[in-house]
Amino acid sequence: MTPLLIFLLALVLILVMTAKFRVNPFLSLISVSIFVALLAAKPLDGLESILTGMGRVIYQLGIIIVCGGIIGRVLDEIGGTSVIADDIIRISKRPILALNVLGFLVAIPVMCCILAYVILIPIAREVASKQKIPIGMAATSLSLGTLASYELIYPAPGVYSSATELGIVGTELVLIGLLIIKFKLWKNHVQLSEMIIPNSSLQYV
Repeated sequence: MTPLLIFLLALVLILVMTAKFRVNPFLSLISVSIFVALLAAKPLDGLESILTGMGRVIYQLGIIIVCGGIIGRVLDEIGGTSVIADDIIRISKRPILALNVLGFLVAIPVMCCILAYVILIPIAREVASKQKIPIGMAATSLSLGTLASYELIYPAPGVYSSATELGIVGTELVLIGLLIIKFKLWKNHVQLSEMIIPNSSLQYV
């Protein structure tokens, strides 16, 4: 069987298992990976690749996610998330947009969108609860902000690697990034406004 056919078959299997049968994504990926290794007649190599890949992901992100979860949990336990949520609501007339900007700013120094999201999601949950708005809307706004800065602000790891490959110097990248970020934040605001179906809820965006 050709590699392209194996790849397409694996893609279809993952979609069917996760979308139709609601299998846990992690279990779907693991089982399909083993199936691909068997089709390629390299079961041992496939198993080694799976273990190596998982180890690499845990090595790079495991500690970051755990630390972020601890920080967010501590803030929640001591009541810090409630205080920060109250401050966001009091200072900003648009708390959803404020969460977007907060995620954007926090992701810059920690240089990780996942860590910023894990730390701030309890605050987003608190804001959503106090303002009687869907948690999905608050979480979406927060995640869009963290992703925007992580992907566009130099020297984030992804941006740095791309800039090195393209031979772009830092100053040029910052200027271009600022223009793109301005457009992206505006686009995020428009998308979040369209997510709010009741007209009475437009005041929250």
